[in-house]
Amino acid sequence: MLVTIQVLAYGMLVVSQQVDGCSLGLTGLCPVSVGSVIINSNVNVPPSVAKQIPGIAYQIPDIDGIAKIWINGTDGTPLGCVEAFLYNGKTVYQPVVGWVTAVIAGGALLSSAIASGLGHSNTAAHVASAAVLLFGYFQAVAIAGMASVRLPPIVASWTQNFQWAMGIIKLSFMQTIFTWYIKSTGGTPSTLLLQPVGTNVVVEKRGLLPLMARSVQHVRRMQPSTLLNFVKRQTETSAKSALTLKGIQRVAYRAGIEQTNLFMTGYAFFIVLVVGSALTVHFYFYPF
Repeated sequence: MLVTIQVLAYGMLVVSQQVDGCSLGLTGLCPVSVGSVIINSNVNVPPSVAKQIPGIAYQIPDIDGIAKIWINGTDGTPLGCVEAFLYNGKTVYQPVVGWVTAVIAGGALLSSAIASGLGHSNTAAHVASAAVLLFGYFQAVAIAGMASVRLPPIVASWTQNFQWAMGIIKLSFMQTIFTWYIKSTGGTPSTLLLQPVGTNVVVEKRGLLPLMARSVQHVRRMQPSTLLNFVKRQTETSAKSALTLKGIQRVAYRAGIEQTNLFMTGYAFFIVLVVGSALTVHFYFYPF
């Protein structure tokens, strides 16, 4: 059995090497059997291969890297393909960024209220207008991250920092209440965050159309009998255990919120904002 290992960075082929699957010492690859491939060991990358990886790959956040492993028979016939996303542990999604931007937006609104209380109504109006525009910008960035379009990984992670502007804030007690509410009203809450071990939850990083086009081109070169076996294995193994998330589903998963609780989470914070604003105006003009 021959294994072709390919590493792609930002859609470009960086490394391509063919090795003997049995020489790797992995029981899941030698011999190959139908089912999930479980690898419980680390594979040492040869120095000759490591030198081909540029040093910037270890520093750039949210790198768009994909490792592909093509499993071929001894006669070169393709038997299957396994893909895995590469991460270097660095990302631009930092919760502290959300807190800082929230403090900036809230501080601007508080400053306008203080200026209005001191009698500087013109200044208060200008500050309040700028604060509303800033908050609208944060919401626009957050909405862009919810779109089911092709987003680079670094863009998807950056927009995640502003999801608080849409009320996407995880509070454990609120999630418990929303899940109970869905169950009590006859609904079925999602359990994506509680998937068993072995289920692959893939956060979409690149557009699927280019990958599908490449797959179709590769499949057309196969023999009809090989194509039948290839599609059958794809259906039995990976299709049942892989979940691809994009758009709002991706945002909810990265925020640690179940998909069925996302709307109620945003709506609850919207109600809190409206009621809080109404009470503030009431006590400002009609104090006790």
